[in-house]
Amino acid sequence: QTTFGVIDVFCLELPIFLREHFNGMYRTDVYFLAKVLAELPLYIFLPILAISINYFMIGFNPQVESFLKVMAVLVLINNFGVSMGYMLSCMSSSMSIALALGPAILMPSMLFSGMLLNAGSVPGYLIWLKYSSIFYYGNEALAVAQWKSIDTITCNRNNATCPRSGAVVLQALDYDPDHFARNIIAMAGCILIALSIAFLSLLAKTRRK
Repeated sequence: QTTFGVIDVFCLELPIFLREHFNGMYRTDVYFLAKVLAELPLYIFLPILAISINYFMIGFNPQVESFLKVMAVLVLINNFGVSMGYMLSCMSSSMSIALALGPAILMPSMLFSGMLLNAGSVPGYLIWLKYSSIFYYGNEALAVAQWKSIDTITCNRNNATCPRSGAVVLQALDYDPDHFARNIIAMAGCILIALSIAFLSLLAKTRRK
């Protein structure tokens, strides 16, 4: 949702940017950094506000450490969505093309994230799609933040399939409880890669001109 909310940022301003750029008003890197940094506080504040309101109402893990971890993950996921929107906007020549490219890029990433398909059941020849998906890293990080510290789960009835601890839940999802830091680094790397592609795409349009 965040991706499509910002997908028009550069598309709509491209004619004005090119005109002002070639008139010598500012460089491409200055324009791009100014746009990104001006909107960054908003895309940090909004996910923090949303999770602060909903987290304890939903009944997630009440430990402060788990809450802060979930907050950090959601901020990163939100900013990746923004970065993807910037990338699609800079790569495309029009908003209609950007809107068409968005689902084609995001849907495979979501499919192999662990939400729709168990992370351990991804075929070997498609494993690269799992590890190239920021949603996989985000899901694993969220699951670890919620379940790693849960030592005992009370089952209200005799059910052999009822997980007895958070470790059992993570094992069923095929998530590694020791991968939280790795996932945070991977998500930050995905954001930097998307922003780099966006900047290089914008720069390429000035070179062609």
